[in-house]
Amino acid sequence: MSLEILALLATEISHLDGSGGGRDALRPEDVASALAGLSRKVYLYGLYTVVQDRSVQPELVCHAHLEVVELAIERGWRAPRGSEVFRRMALLALCEAMGLDCSSCGKRGTIYDEHGVAASCPACHGTGLRRITKEEREEALGVTGRRWPARYERVYCRISGWRLTLEDHLQRGLREETESAAPPGP
Repeated sequence: MSLEILALLATEISHLDGSGGGRDALRPEDVASALAGLSRKVYLYGLYTVVQDRSVQPELVCHAHLEVVELAIERGWRAPRGSEVFRRMALLALCEAMGLDCSSCGKRGTIYDEHGVAASCPACHGTGLRRITKEEREEALGVTGRRWPARYERVYCRISGWRLTLEDHLQRGLREETESAAPPGP
């Protein structure tokens, strides 16, 4: 996902680290401009996933936790006393929304047979990322029961919505930039 979004931010992503510079290098002000107008949580999500700015992680986790708590209040969820299930839900949903590398294909999305023929990875359906299994979720959350998987799905949908909002925002910005750069018609 990060490379796709970076491709929307700049035509040449090889200069992200500042090496090579040139006029096509992606500068911090380019990223800030591309992410302008987003809510704080989506902006932080963009910085963390696109720019790989790990310094925003504590604030990003805090926003994810607040998102879960707001959902819990809306829905009237009660957590087991002394558990950190809401915080764990936030962390797990963030990790899953950012994408866990598929161990079968190594995040490539394709696997090769003995003749070198490429095929879509059956474990991740060609995405290169995998979803967490029900058992892994229960273990990570420290809770079991019928209600928690459904609750987690709601949390996951909310937090993965940040990625969708970010992608939509960047695509819209790219379309507007392309339209404004187009030469006037006859």
